[in-house]
Amino acid sequence: MVTGSLGEIRELVRVRSDTVGQQSNPVDADINGMINDSVREWYDLLVQAGEGYMPVTTAGAALTGSGSTLVAGAAYQFQTTSGVDTYALPNDFYHARGLEASPDGLRWITLRRFQFADRNIYSFVPIPVGITPYGAGVRWNIDGDYLVLIPGQNLPVFQLRLRYYPVQPVLVNDTDVFNLVNGMREYVVVDCAIKVKDIQNFDVTVLMAQKEVMLKRVRAMIRDRDKSTPHRVLSPFRRGGPRGGR
Repeated sequence: MVTGSLGEIRELVRVRSDTVGQQSNPVDADINGMINDSVREWYDLLVQAGEGYMPVTTAGAALTGSGSTLVAGAAYQFQTTSGVDTYALPNDFYHARGLEASPDGLRWITLRRFQFADRNIYSFVPIPVGITPYGAGVRWNIDGDYLVLIPGQNLPVFQLRLRYYPVQPVLVNDTDVFNLVNGMREYVVVDCAIKVKDIQNFDVTVLMAQKEVMLKRVRAMIRDRDKSTPHRVLSPFRRGGPRGGR
C-alpha cells in the first residue's frame, strides 16, 4: 500500500500554494485541517468505487455490543440475541459492503438487504418458530446507527458478520499516513492548495483545471479494479421465491 504522511503533504501544499516561509498565514494547524478535508474527499472517491481499495476495518477501532470482535482486515462479527432484531453498528462504521450469517462461524451465507418500503412484509405472515437466515428470507437494513433485521419475531441465535468501510481517521501527527493508491498524492495536494489560496483571495484557476483533469483520471481508473473480470448485473430474484431468499 502506497501512503502519504501529514507532514509530507503539508510541505507540498505550501509549495503549490506559494506559502513557503509564511508559517503564520495560514498556520500549520489550519493547513492540517484542510488536508484532512481533502483526504476525506479522496477517501470518498475510493469508497464510492466499491472496489475494496480501503481496509474494511480500522485497527483498534472501538466496538459496540457485548461479545463482539473485529476480524482483522475483514469485518465486524458478533452473535445475535434470541428475539432481538436491532443491533448497534461499530463506532467507526461509514458504509456497508455486505452482511453474512452463519450457524457455526465457519459456513457463511450472504443476507439480502430490504428496502424501506418492505419493512412490514412479514407483519401479516405467520413466522415459524426457529426461523433461520438460511432458508426463510431474513433481511437487513441500516437505520441511523443501528442494524435492523426482519422478521423480528422468533429470531434464533446465530453469527453475523458485517463487512464495511470505516470512517477516514483524522490525521493529527506529522507521521500519520493515509492510503494514496498508485501514488495519487497530487490529488490531495492540489485540492488542499486550492483551499489555502482561496482563503488568501489568490487566483485558483490553474489549480482547479489541474484538479478536474486528475478527477476524470481517478474516476476512470478506480471503478474497475479487476480488469480480468467485468462487473455483472445481479438479479433481484433468486430461486425459491420471496420466502426462499429474495
